[in-house]
Amino acid sequence: MNGPWFNRNETALIKGIALIFMFVHHFFTIPIWYVSGISYEHLAGVAALCQQPFKLCVCLFAFLNGYLYRYSSDKSLPGSLRKAWRFLVPYWLVTAIMIIAAVAINRYVPDPKNILLELFGLREDVMIFCWYVYFYLIILFILSVMDKLLDQANILVATTVGMILPAVLIILIMFRLRAESTVWVVLDHLRAWLPAVMSGWIFARYSLFEKAEQGFARMPGAVRAVVCLFLMIIAFFGRKFLPALNCGPLTLYTVNLYGAFNLDVLYAPAFIFGLITVTRMIRIPWKSLEIIGKYSMYMWYLHCLFFNCCKPVTQIWLFFPRNPVLVLLWGLLITLLPSVVLHMLVQKIIKR
Repeated sequence: MNGPWFNRNETALIKGIALIFMFVHHFFTIPIWYVSGISYEHLAGVAALCQQPFKLCVCLFAFLNGYLYRYSSDKSLPGSLRKAWRFLVPYWLVTAIMIIAAVAINRYVPDPKNILLELFGLREDVMIFCWYVYFYLIILFILSVMDKLLDQANILVATTVGMILPAVLIILIMFRLRAESTVWVVLDHLRAWLPAVMSGWIFARYSLFEKAEQGFARMPGAVRAVVCLFLMIIAFFGRKFLPALNCGPLTLYTVNLYGAFNLDVLYAPAFIFGLITVTRMIRIPWKSLEIIGKYSMYMWYLHCLFFNCCKPVTQIWLFFPRNPVLVLLWGLLITLLPSVVLHMLVQKIIKR
């Protein structure tokens, strides 16, 4: 099996852009998260327009998880458990530090049950944006099954069994549960983002990026660049104006189903293909974005500090530059520097 269509540096570039999208989404597009004294009223119109487009960050990470899993050298259950361990160690380390910090400034009262739930992303008092932790653990198991089940299937069967049927089954189960219960919330995240994960797996399994590249190679360079930029714009704003295909009501076993199939399964690969194609054409190094991508996981964990139970104290630190561009750069800097240290520490722990 050939390697991924994009190399390690390009993967870091994608992650770096996705992380910046995440920061912009959380910093500026949801005003109700601000504490008293923080306001960007002049960005209200932009926030309303760009809230969903910048959430493209989630499906980019989800797509990458599915895509890169296909190229993993060890897709056995023990291999998946090792991936889970390497994922959980840095998360637990940052969680412990964040909980200690929250207790130290009297913003958090520790409770063993709540801490246990927080360690797996099932509670968000401190690690507020970390539902993806339990999501990642679940998709590791799902991918290990799907990879074996669909390895010899054609693309139509893989799409039906890997993306459509799981979404329908999840919706069916959700209608039997109390809305907003813990299990319901977990299933809702799977309903929303599992198709993007499987889209990544399908793009890897059937070499769809390579086939698209062969088709685009026939275009003149200028036309190819324009089309790729157009793909990126459509993928970005598509999440605002056409986020999903809505279905229902559909009666199935006496249950009326209403659901939505997120078009992130198309937006994520379209954005990635356009981005990588354009960057290869212009041949400009993007080292700063690649560095952000390399440490994006830790930066994602650390920026929770500005919106969790500590935010009445910590948002002052984040937003003191006032200017949105400076705030973004400052937020990237103050999460990147400790991320480098944390990464080195985790590498020593894992190697023991």
